[in-house]
Amino acid sequence: MSRIKLTDDRIAKAEGPDRPSRRTRLWDTEAKGLFLETTFSGRKTFKYQYRYLNRSRCIVIGLWSRGGTLAPARERAIELAGEVLAGGDPQGDKTKEAEVPTLNQFLDGEYKKHLMADRKSAHEMLGRLNLHFRKPFGKKRLNQITVRDVESWKRNTLRDKKLSMHSINLMTTMLKTVMNHAVRIDFIKVNPIANVQKYKADSNIRDRILSVDEEKALLGVLDDSTASVMIQILLNTGMRYAELATLRWQDIDWKTNELTIRPEVAKNKCKRTIPLNNTVHRLLRDWKKQTQGTVVSIRKLRDGGNDLIFTNSVGKRLKTIRPAFMVYCAKAGIDGLVIHDLRRTAATRMIKAGVDLATIRDILGHKDFNILSRYLKSSSDERADAVSKLVK
Repeated sequence: MSRIKLTDDRIAKAEGPDRPSRRTRLWDTEAKGLFLETTFSGRKTFKYQYRYLNRSRCIVIGLWSRGGTLAPARERAIELAGEVLAGGDPQGDKTKEAEVPTLNQFLDGEYKKHLMADRKSAHEMLGRLNLHFRKPFGKKRLNQITVRDVESWKRNTLRDKKLSMHSINLMTTMLKTVMNHAVRIDFIKVNPIANVQKYKADSNIRDRILSVDEEKALLGVLDDSTASVMIQILLNTGMRYAELATLRWQDIDWKTNELTIRPEVAKNKCKRTIPLNNTVHRLLRDWKKQTQGTVVSIRKLRDGGNDLIFTNSVGKRLKTIRPAFMVYCAKAGIDGLVIHDLRRTAATRMIKAGVDLATIRDILGHKDFNILSRYLKSSSDERADAVSKLVK
């Protein structure tokens, strides 16, 4: 082991090894542990060697260049020596950094386990996270995703009109939730995107409802298909689609004329009951007669069955009726409508009929009136009528 006081002249004259697989080292006498490593090609690098837990470890300080890198390398070596003397491991943070998973790894691993155990909408949430964040951030470690990264994603997404401001806010909140869970289970120390700001997008909150004429037109094109029956029930109950898709026959109480939303399928995890009006009662009675004895119902009974009221052709949960819904909307000449707008329409119809807000809140399954207010929409005719009443 060659030990000398390193100088730029001596380093410049240092020769490399005689074969590519080897390295030569010159150890500095001024800073213990500091040495210069020279490769066969002549590349010269400052490194620091130390022992931690009886194991030899090495840190790269930087490349040598004449007139400016030796002194900083020596100072850095002295700093590292002080850290080792105090019982620390200079590479500790680096090792811990390497243990932090990428966003893709976290979503596919720990976060997926967390969602599957706690949320009925796990697949939907993971699908949305993967759709929007896997490509821009997926290969980055959780602690490497910055506020600047997310703000850039927000601007690009809004510019390309991929999402509305309100939807961007929702996705940003979902990503923050992912990071918060990583903090809770000690994958990272702090949420690196906690300071990402939301768009002031209250005006972008969706408030689409069916007009009276649109509702008549839509009902006029419906038939006796599964999607048609579900659309009518959604309009007459204000249920969420996921609640209706998971409704079972045992959730229907024909004596009290009510249906029960089980807590495990409710969005707020709270059980609630919804009275059946005459339309819903008739639809369910007719549907039960229509589906009894079919191949699907026989197969469900034979296999132990899930007793779902609405299923696909193999007796499984019907994930969506969106394609059929869009066809019916096109036939009725209705644009810009989504299935969840039926829930908003039901709430608006109830308040116009004079139903008190507390009752509507309980039927829809909201915990407070702030969320309910998003579902209440007045028409232009009603606003004009309200202003006309100011005239004396």
